[in-house]
Amino acid sequence: MDKDTVNFFVTVMERIIHIEQLQIASMKSFMGRFETIEQMEKMRADLDKMDNAEATKSLREQLAELENKNIQTNAAFNKQLCDVIARAESEHEKLEALLVTLKSIK
Repeated sequence: MDKDTVNFFVTVMERIIHIEQLQIASMKSFMGRFETIEQMEKMRADLDKMDNAEATKSLREQLAELENKNIQTNAAFNKQLCDVIARAESEHEKLEALLVTLKSIK
């Protein structure tokens, strides 16, 4: 490979690595956005303030079901997201190693 070709590949690899860094950071920040359980706890506190015992009992049962479904869904989603992040980080490391190799050819 001539020097111009190597420089081209180095530039491309640097850009790919930068894009992947942004994607990894984005996925990690997305994981922290699950606030549904906190919202449900607030709903529960609001229910405590209500006077109608029968209505609050029914709403509490519905809220408990919703909490359980949410916990299961979040756990499954977080596991999948962690797997995706791990794969992305692994690919990122491979690209960085390839970039080092390309730079050494310069």
